[in-house]
Amino acid sequence: MNPRRFLIFTFSLLLFRVFWGYGQSVKITGHVHADDGSALSGASVTLRVPSIGTVTRPDGSFSLSPIPDGRFTLSVSSIGYIGQSKEFVAKSGKDLVFNFIQRFFTMARVETPDGDEFMIVGGVNNPSTLYLLTAGTLTEGAVTSVGNGIETTSWSRWFKNGYYYKRTNGKFAKYKYENKALTTVAEIPVTGNSVTYTWLDDKTLMLENASPTGTDPILSYSIINVEAMAVTKSGTISGQAIGKTDNDLSVGSLVLRNNKLYIGFSIFNANWNASDTAYLAAVDYPALDKVRIFKDTRSTYPGAAGK
Repeated sequence: MNPRRFLIFTFSLLLFRVFWGYGQSVKITGHVHADDGSALSGASVTLRVPSIGTVTRPDGSFSLSPIPDGRFTLSVSSIGYIGQSKEFVAKSGKDLVFNFIQRFFTMARVETPDGDEFMIVGGVNNPSTLYLLTAGTLTEGAVTSVGNGIETTSWSRWFKNGYYYKRTNGKFAKYKYENKALTTVAEIPVTGNSVTYTWLDDKTLMLENASPTGTDPILSYSIINVEAMAVTKSGTISGQAIGKTDNDLSVGSLVLRNNKLYIGFSIFNANWNASDTAYLAAVDYPALDKVRIFKDTRSTYPGAAGK
C-alpha cells in the first residue's frame, strides 16, 4: 500500500473512533434517599476521574454525563450522613443507574458534664432511629446504641457548657445534659432546618437558614442568644456570587476568626453540576458587611465545619 494512503487511512480511522466514542458516551442517573425513605436533596455526587460532580435535586435524583469508557468510582456524600462509593465499568452506549441510601452520622468534639470528649449522632435501621452518643476517645474501643445513648430527632451536634441544642421541624431547642439524659429547657421557632453553624461566643450561635433566592444573597442567617433563647438578629449576606444561568448556591461552612466571618460555599449550574471552584466569602463581623469573595480552582464543594 502507498505509505501516504496508509497514513491517510489510519488518521481517518482514528478520527472515526474518536467521534464515534464521543457520540456513544455513558450517562449515569439515579436517586439518593435517607434511611427513613425521604429524598435527600443537595447530596454531592462525584466521579473521581474524570473530575466531575453534581448535586441531587429536591426529589433526590441526579445525572452525570458524558462519561467515557473505563473503570470509575462514583461517590455520594452529604453533611450528616455516612459517605458511600460504588465502583463500575462504563461501556459506550450503555447508560447506568445507581441508587443510594444514606445513613445519618455526625460527630463533634465537645466537653460534656460526664467528662466525655466526643459526641456522635448516628442512625440505625429497622426502625429508622437517631441516637446521640458520647465517647471519651476515638482511638480505641467501640460505641453502641444498645442499652446506651439518647434517642433524638435531629443530627445537630451543638454542645456548649453542659447544654445540647438541636434544630428540627422549624424549631430550635435547648436541653440540659446530665447523667447521659436530656431534659428540655426551652424551644423557639426558627426558619429552616440547616445544621451549618458557628459559635460567635459562648452564648451566641449563628445558624444558616433556608437557602436564599436571587443572584446576590450568599447566606440567610439567624443569630440566637442561647442563654435567653431568643433570636437577636436575622438577615441576609449578599455579594453577587451566583450568575444568572446558575441554579443554586450551597453553603458548606461558617467560621469566625479575628472579627471576620468566613463562609465557604459552592455554586451549581443549570444542570446541577458543581463547578471546579471553591468559594470563600470574608465578611466583617459584627457589622456583617464589606463582603469579599475569593475563588480557588483546586477544589470544589466544601464540607461542613464549625467552631
